[in-house]
Amino acid sequence: MKVYQLRLTDLNMLLEPVFESKESAMLFMSKYHNRAVNIEENIISIPKNNYVYRILQNDEEGYELLDNIFADIEETKKYIENGSLNNCQIVKESLLNNKNFDYQLIEV
Repeated sequence: MKVYQLRLTDLNMLLEPVFESKESAMLFMSKYHNRAVNIEENIISIPKNNYVYRILQNDEEGYELLDNIFADIEETKKYIENGSLNNCQIVKESLLNNKNFDYQLIEV
């Protein structure tokens, strides 16, 4: 399945919402006036219940959402373990589609 995200070019940072259509990403992109923003396309397996998972990593400067997107929470946990990542939480997001938005932190 193709999903879309917005990347702030000057900060090289992917933004939090994950979109299920390019059109939704384009609509959301319009709120970033005077910023260089690109739409990136990612391919993931079909997510259950229309949710995707991302990794939020905390450090002394704050937190950062890693670029990886996962369709399954177990796959996300394995990535954290295999990558020896510390101070992480899993973020569960609904795919944004013009009609819905849901964002939750999950304790690992």
